Amino acid sequence: MDLQDKEKFLRKLWRKLNESLLVVEGKKDVHALREVGIYTSIIAANGKPERVIGRAIEEAGDRPVSLMFDYDKEGERKTLFYNEMFYNADCNVDMRLHRQLRQLFPVKTIEDLPNAYFDLMETIALQKKARRDFEKAKYD
Repeated sequence: MDLQDKEKFLRKLWRKLNESLLVVEGKKDVHALREVGIYTSIIAANGKPERVIGRAIEEAGDRPVSLMFDYDKEGERKTLFYNEMFYNADCNVDMRLHRQLRQLFPVKTIEDLPNAYFDLMETIALQKKARRDFEKAKYD
């Protein structure tokens, strides 16, 4: 995927993330998502899972719920556990956003997301500048 495709993919993914209710592992994950421009409702899965699920379902309303746990072994375990808990509560979880985030940013944890995000944004900005400079030079 070239940088233009990545930028389009990123914009679409960020829009979908901001239209969802996100469930993350902890407060640091909430901060990391806020840092990269995700301002939707985010619930940290602290405390009893039943309370987390109840709060998420109540807060989500008609919005999709997406689990955004880390991509390590513990995060995968929690993803399976919470996915089953939501299913048992008759609430389907959208796992596509979690997979798409991983596809775009090969990070191990959500906390690592800001560095990867800002690196990609810098690369995109530099490519756009190079393209503008090239177009300008072509007509000079």
